Amino acid sequence: MKRVLFFIYGLFCHALFLVVYAWMAMFLGNFGLNFVTTIDSPREVPLGRAVLIDLCLIALFGFQHSVMARPGFKKWWTQFVPQPIERSTFVLASCICMIALLTLWQPIGFVVWDVTSPAIRVALHALFAIG
Repeated sequence: MKRVLFFIYGLFCHALFLVVYAWMAMFLGNFGLNFVTTIDSPREVPLGRAVLIDLCLIALFGFQHSVMARPGFKKWWTQFVPQPIERSTFVLASCICMIALLTLWQPIGFVVWDVTSPAIRVALHALFAIG
């Protein structure tokens, strides 16, 4: 029974990853549907606050992702989380951090860079899709 529950838990965590990954692609590609903040959405808070919040969100994801990937952490962590679901739990924690980033992100309100050449723009969109 435990094996089945671990399998269902793993399926849930990895399915959530696919949803979050698609959401992240919409966020980065500015494919918002008028209800999703994208990276280039209009700014709603002062620039300094937006940058501080965004840097903290990026740091949160980076810290979680880096720390949980370390062998020493995994050895310690598997004292509390069974080894068969350690990876799924890492995926779940990463998804939670990314959901926080995507929902709490504060756009800076201006375009950092823009490509006006149609050929280069198509090439960049193709690379984005491949990535």
